[in-house]
Amino acid sequence: MENTTTTRNILIVEDNPGDFVLINEYLNEEFYQPRVEHAKTFIAAKGLLKSGNTFDIILLDLSLPDGSGEFLVSQMAILAGLIPVIVLTGYSDKAFGIKTLSMGMADYLLKDDLSAAQLYKSICYSIERRRITMDLKESEENYRNLFDISPVPMWVYNWETGRFININKAAIEHFGYSKKEFLTMTLFDISPYEEIEKIKNRITTIAETKGFNKGIFKHLKKNGELIEVEIHSDVYSLEQKLRLVLCNDITESVYQKNILALEKEVYKLNSTANVSFQEVMDMLTQKIELLLPGSFCAILQKQDDNTSISLSKGSMPAAYIHAIEGGAIGPNAGSCGTAIYTGQNVIVTNIEVDPLWENYKDIIRPFGFKACWSIPIKKSDGKVLGSFATFFKLTKLASIQNINLLERAASLLGILIENRNAVDDIKKWNERYDVVSTATNDVIWDWDLLTNKIFWNKGIKEILGYTVINESTSTDWWGDKVHKDDVKRVIEKIHSHINNTIMKWQDEYRFLCNDGHYKYISDRGFLLLDKHNKPVRMIGAMRDISRQKEEDHRLKLLESVITNASDSVIITHVNCIDDSDHTIIYTNDAFTKMTGYSKEEVIGKTPKLFQGPNTNKAELKRIKKAIKRWDACEIEVINYKKNGEEFWNNIAISPVADSTGSFTHWIAIQRDITVRKKKDQEITKAIISAQEHERFQIGGELHDNVNQILAGVLLNLGMTKTRPVDEQPEWINKSVEYIHLAISEIRKLSHKLAPVSLDENSLKETFEKLLSTININNRFSIDFFIDEVSQMHVDGDIQLNLYRILQEQTNNIMKYSKATVIEISLLLVKNAICLRIYDNGIGFDTKKIKDGIGLHNIKKRTELFSGHFTLKSAIGKGCEIIVEIPV
Repeated sequence: MENTTTTRNILIVEDNPGDFVLINEYLNEEFYQPRVEHAKTFIAAKGLLKSGNTFDIILLDLSLPDGSGEFLVSQMAILAGLIPVIVLTGYSDKAFGIKTLSMGMADYLLKDDLSAAQLYKSICYSIERRRITMDLKESEENYRNLFDISPVPMWVYNWETGRFININKAAIEHFGYSKKEFLTMTLFDISPYEEIEKIKNRITTIAETKGFNKGIFKHLKKNGELIEVEIHSDVYSLEQKLRLVLCNDITESVYQKNILALEKEVYKLNSTANVSFQEVMDMLTQKIELLLPGSFCAILQKQDDNTSISLSKGSMPAAYIHAIEGGAIGPNAGSCGTAIYTGQNVIVTNIEVDPLWENYKDIIRPFGFKACWSIPIKKSDGKVLGSFATFFKLTKLASIQNINLLERAASLLGILIENRNAVDDIKKWNERYDVVSTATNDVIWDWDLLTNKIFWNKGIKEILGYTVINESTSTDWWGDKVHKDDVKRVIEKIHSHINNTIMKWQDEYRFLCNDGHYKYISDRGFLLLDKHNKPVRMIGAMRDISRQKEEDHRLKLLESVITNASDSVIITHVNCIDDSDHTIIYTNDAFTKMTGYSKEEVIGKTPKLFQGPNTNKAELKRIKKAIKRWDACEIEVINYKKNGEEFWNNIAISPVADSTGSFTHWIAIQRDITVRKKKDQEITKAIISAQEHERFQIGGELHDNVNQILAGVLLNLGMTKTRPVDEQPEWINKSVEYIHLAISEIRKLSHKLAPVSLDENSLKETFEKLLSTININNRFSIDFFIDEVSQMHVDGDIQLNLYRILQEQTNNIMKYSKATVIEISLLLVKNAICLRIYDNGIGFDTKKIKDGIGLHNIKKRTELFSGHFTLKSAIGKGCEIIVEIPV
């Protein structure tokens, strides 16, 4: 086909409808969207040419109702002007066809030999030749440019001597000689010996006529390759006796013509009655052997057990075919087995050295084969059916032309085998249809479009409840049963498909059953066409989808409930391995209101989108554990809205299973509990504040009461020294009574804690004082470090909270740790005060030992100020707590 998007404007002057159709088909095969005008008479052609239409080429039949012969040619030459005219003639007009060339016609073609490729080339050459002729007349410089850059081999030669005078680049490249070599040669030097006399006679003839000439000859390239060429020549200079030649290599065209003829012959034989498929394949292998001298061809078919059998052996020795039949197919199974396995061409030019034949040399060596080319035979969908194998008794390289021939043969075989299999499949499908018609729950129908009768299977009784006579009804009977609100739509659609030959039809409607109730029906049909591609039948099946419709309705109700729920709802896909792949597939409107994210922004993403620095990792681990176990779970964590705002989220997740019990999705119900959490924090804060207040009061009482009593004891004991000896026991007894009273007061207050007095800028001093009280006996080596926090203005509540945390943990260390070293640091890290307390004690297993009261209080105090609590410990590794409170 023409490798361009240029549209050719072509006038066909032809009164024979069949010839016109054929010519038009050839044009559409070879040209890109040609614009074709048709004139059946000379008068009609004259009108088209004089009306301003422009054409690139005119194809002229020599015999028209209103003109023929020289008159027609001469008149058309005048009308055509610069437009090339190609004469189309029969064998009887062949001599006159040649004469028309001298009358100004661009070319002549014999109708009986006409092909798409030949017509294409003649048109292209005629247009090109006319352009060259015009260029030659306009300017010698234009000629030189055209001559040098032309892709067609061209030369100028002297018709008396046959010597080359000039040669273009295309000819140099095509023939392989240098320009210097060409200019020392004659036409006879590139002609085979048997052609020389023919060329001499042609030179003599054209020297006498001195006009345009065309002929087909054989030429030799420098490498010895023999090619077939089509020569177009014309006078270049009468004075110098020079002719300009265009040489077109038609070797491939002739080769393709032979292949095309072979394909037509194979198709014709395959369609002939009483000719077996075996005969067709045998004829094909024999013809290929003729086109490839010295070849031995065979056709191998792939079996279901991954072996191959012979379908045709051509001239191959029967013993060799017997030896290779049943051979395995694989990556190193010679040429054929490998081609079938890979689906690629396998060209082995020397069997003796090729690794693919390593395991098969002993089998093939006795038969003398040295080369093997194997082309896979494929179906239209690419599935490999077998291979076309070509053997040679000499090592042989495959040319592009050779491979093209074998690929076309393999493609042809693929079509033939696929068609044969299709016939077999049709028989099988007919048998299966009978079985399915008996076993299926569908109502199968067959509509004869010519008689408007519908034939039904037993489903019409079992599913719809109707008993019909002769298993058939009219189409009106069916139409009467379709619901009145559906019937117009359904009938219009099905007739639209039939009228426009749309092969597949499908629709849903309500159909009245024999019991008076309507069922929802999913109906689908397929058109069957006659040989003229006209619909003659439609076969289909009706399926009862009433239950599916009810389920769809129920699901829509459930979806409506979820959509309008006040709680946020998220549905994700299931992934048993990694929760990071639990992608969101659905959210309701409440989710958008709660988080600020639209559905489009989160669909396809994971719930990790809502997590942030203050999201509790322990709670996330708990939910991951539940996911792995397919357990429902409920957690409360801090999540983040689209604008970055934190909020407390109560999340309850549950797995969703399908009808088989397999889990397919997770559904999460979420509720914003920020307000509740804030109230909880306010309550906790108030409780702590009240406790501190109460401790302060208790401390005051302890100070005022117990201190006064002890002061009285001290005073009383002082006065005892000044009393007479006989009165001293009485004074001592009074002191003992006061001491007992003090002890009683202390016992009453022992369960209460004394409040700590903190100034907002005395955090360092307060910590140091507390640490000194626990280390009176130098029991511990205490390292306390505080950075710029000591200079900060820290809220009093935060100071008190940090003090209580330190007090609680040092109390734990003294009671349980058996530590000798304590490290305390108080640092400012990223807008948060970070308190770290470490001891080198015996440690404990955090997984086995639940939070004690002390650790629980520390954690709650941390969360009260939106802080983060971390605990690290292991047996024998001491204990470390880190508290981070934002400031």
